[in-house]
Amino acid sequence: MSKLLWIFLLFSSSLCAEDSLDIDQQKERLSLKYTRGPYLLYDCVDKHWVCTDEREMQSCEKSRQESLLERDQYFSCAYIEKFKNNKICIEKQKWLTTFAVDIIFCLNPEIRNV
Repeated sequence: MSKLLWIFLLFSSSLCAEDSLDIDQQKERLSLKYTRGPYLLYDCVDKHWVCTDEREMQSCEKSRQESLLERDQYFSCAYIEKFKNNKICIEKQKWLTTFAVDIIFCLNPEIRNV
């Protein structure tokens, strides 16, 4: 009987460990817009932080350059920093979401200073 109880406890603890895994943290695609990666961006349109890959970071930088040339008042995104890996990026992202951060980097600096 004790062997049976031991096997049950062992099996149930392994199920709990699997349940505690964050499935979303294992997916490569975060959304239709983003893929997981070590680049921290702020999405100025959807108003959220995201850790994404190099392709989205480059797209963000290109979009900002075009917005500067067009003298747009607002940018669509802001590239913040590249981290050593995605896990470190997510830690920084979580930290930033706990504070009310003034998202001034979404405004064109030429217009901001007027």
